[in-house]
Amino acid sequence: MSNGFGQSPNKQAAAQGTVYGGPTIQTSEGTVYNGPVVPPRGGAHNGGAAGTAYPAHGSISHLKNPAASAAHANKSGNVFFLIAALSVLNTVLAMSGAGIALALGLGITRMFDAALSQGGSFGSVLAVNALVASVFVLIGVFARQGKGAAILVGLLLYAGDTVLLAIDGVALHIPSLVVHAIFLFSIYRSYRTVQA
Repeated sequence: MSNGFGQSPNKQAAAQGTVYGGPTIQTSEGTVYNGPVVPPRGGAHNGGAAGTAYPAHGSISHLKNPAASAAHANKSGNVFFLIAALSVLNTVLAMSGAGIALALGLGITRMFDAALSQGGSFGSVLAVNALVASVFVLIGVFARQGKGAAILVGLLLYAGDTVLLAIDGVALHIPSLVVHAIFLFSIYRSYRTVQA
């Protein structure tokens, strides 16, 4: 193909030494601006071994991904809100004498709810459950802001609640333990992403 002046661009560049038609630059340092030579890192993304498209650890693609962090922070915050809301719902069910509890709620609030059926003080059970639910709502607020420490505290509290359920009897709480395990895994993944 002609560039309009009788020669193709490739032949013209070969004749003059460069693609843009200027003189060939000879450097002793290996760069056009005579700076230090940077050894090739390989890969299509300046990544791992030559010929791979995977980035090396420490390259720019391993930097924190704000969009993924924000999505995981929102997700973990929502999980904490859900835990608090369902714990409050369990308390309402216990106060109404329904005799059922949801697997998604906290085990610690269920233990206080059980005190109602044994003649426990309505006010003290309500106050403790409100305090516990408020703590999880507060953790959810900070988790949604991307605070890794809040997600970690929530993870540890929820893990402690899982231990309480297991101590009370694994056979009694199989659905709750399964739900707790799923939520713990989800919260842990969110924590890892936010901390990355």
